[in-house]
Amino acid sequence: MPRTVVVGAGGPGGLEAVAWAAEEAAADTQTRLVVMLACPAESPLAAYPDEPSREALTLADPPLARTVAELRARLGGQRVVVRTPADAAERVLAQASHSADLLVIGGGRPGATTRRVVRHAGCPVIVVRGLPGGRGATFAGQVVVAVASDVADSLLGFAFDHADRHALPVVAMCVAAPGSSRLGAVVELLRDRVRPWAEKHPQVPVRRAVMHGAVAGTLSRAGAGATLLVLGHRRHGALSRPSSDLTMSVVANSDCPVAVVPCGRSRGDLR
Repeated sequence: MPRTVVVGAGGPGGLEAVAWAAEEAAADTQTRLVVMLACPAESPLAAYPDEPSREALTLADPPLARTVAELRARLGGQRVVVRTPADAAERVLAQASHSADLLVIGGGRPGATTRRVVRHAGCPVIVVRGLPGGRGATFAGQVVVAVASDVADSLLGFAFDHADRHALPVVAMCVAAPGSSRLGAVVELLRDRVRPWAEKHPQVPVRRAVMHGAVAGTLSRAGAGATLLVLGHRRHGALSRPSSDLTMSVVANSDCPVAVVPCGRSRGDLR
């Protein structure tokens, strides 16, 4: 099935998010890229309910107009769509996520907008906090996925699908408390959770790792140099808050793109 990737082009890190989304779209010729720029009601772009003309976009946002032109030349004009709705960015992005396969946003200054989008999104969210790098880092160039006892299949499925599509290895990682006596149980958990996905994606190299320390800080350090750090986000009414706080702490302190995969019931839109 064709995939739809929505990317938020506004705010801090917007153009970096577009660059990441473009690479994701380029990996699959069936992927459609929707570039979303929320704008105030008085903006001339708000007069275009479907898509702004090239001239209007050039006048309003020359860097974005150049980027869109380059994307269409690279991916094909029919695969790149621009939307400029007049509304708050968090509502625009959260609502768009419910008809998308992936939402990509910039993480230049993680704050209320990022938190609200992540909490209410209907699909996995990529927060582009940095681009892959860190040669010599422990997990440089790999997809790191955080595995817990209650990890959802959607989390591991996302990590392995992404790694398969981009020909990358996966590191399935558990965080254990310092001095934990349950190391054997943690290793067994990793083996049991990962086995079905490793069998489904035999071409993806898999490494299992157990690290010790506080969860948020350990995950942030593990992401250093990684191509992608994949986290789950449980959404079960009021219980979503602790998960969100942990997730946003990792997002704010990571130097790599972070994928936040919803694992639970949606809380609906922001209205």
